[in-house]
Amino acid sequence: MNGYAEAAEAFAARCCDATYASAATAAVSERALAAAAEEILLDTDLANPVSNSIYQRIGYRPVEDRAVLLFSPGTNRAKG
Repeated sequence: MNGYAEAAEAFAARCCDATYASAATAAVSERALAAAAEEILLDTDLANPVSNSIYQRIGYRPVEDRAVLLFSPGTNRAKG
């Protein structure tokens, strides 16, 4: 079983302060682990050192960095 805690973090960040968001993320993560989740993935913003330090404090560890690239048709054509 795999778990995903991003929804709780995103909800808490939009409606509440950092203390509540931290507690909500930790609670959802603990519940997923108690339900036998083999892994829990949390997408984070690398530019936000506060949230990233909170995630590490509650037990998350960095695994990989990703970049999302969006291309529009016709905007990157080679000239020739």
